[in-house]
Amino acid sequence: DVARLAAGDAARLAAGDAARVAAGDAPAAAAPVPGAERALIEIVVRDATGAPLNGTTLDVEAADGTRTAVTGGAGRALVADVVPGRVVVRAKHVGHVAGAVVATIAAGRNTVPIVMDRVTTPALDTVRVLGGRRVASRLDEFESRRVNHAASASITAADIEKRNPVQTWQMLSNVSSVKVLQGGPNASVAAYSTRGLVSGFRSSQPCYFRVMIDGLTVGPQASSSAPGSASYFDLNQLPPPDAIHGIEVFAGPASIPPQYAGSGTDKWCGLIAVWTK
Repeated sequence: DVARLAAGDAARLAAGDAARVAAGDAPAAAAPVPGAERALIEIVVRDATGAPLNGTTLDVEAADGTRTAVTGGAGRALVADVVPGRVVVRAKHVGHVAGAVVATIAAGRNTVPIVMDRVTTPALDTVRVLGGRRVASRLDEFESRRVNHAASASITAADIEKRNPVQTWQMLSNVSSVKVLQGGPNASVAAYSTRGLVSGFRSSQPCYFRVMIDGLTVGPQASSSAPGSASYFDLNQLPPPDAIHGIEVFAGPASIPPQYAGSGTDKWCGLIAVWTK
């Protein structure tokens, strides 16, 4: 019995010691060496002609994060210590179309070529105009009033060409509601209404037409020599006859279009509207 116990205890001790050594007393596995199984990426960027693109900004997205690099004079950039596997390289360069490439890299040195196209100037496609609608012009209102006889008198370019005057104001000499006064200061020419005289302080004076060119009232440029007289526009300053599309005479305030009527006494003597081509 003593012999059997000794033999059994020895067997159990031996088995227990072996289990403890296997479970906890064996030496630990060696840790990975820093830098092992890493990749180095060489990125080469060129344009469509094969010329290197220096100054290209590169964003490299890998499993362990994103790195940014800029290409040098040869259009190359190195990105080190990258975990092997799938990477995305995004490239941006002024004047070129930005883009991205996807590559699978292995441990060691890898080369990723990138070709970038230049940005092209956008061009419009063929433009087709449908329909016959015409855009209204500034002369439409003149033509509309002429057809409807809204003005006291209307003079067209054809009328001017037929008469062939030296000065534009000469076309007004045949208008019944207009009196043309020549020989003013500095040989000026004035147009006043046949409606009569305007009474003023110590004197009466002609009722001068207000003058408008292409929708804008032109200011007086001369005055009568009579004391207290009003100023008037010198008709010598009108555009030449060959530049005129039409002339309208509105003899009184009631016939002047509202948008050109003015205020107060401005409209009393009437309006001469000149429209250039």
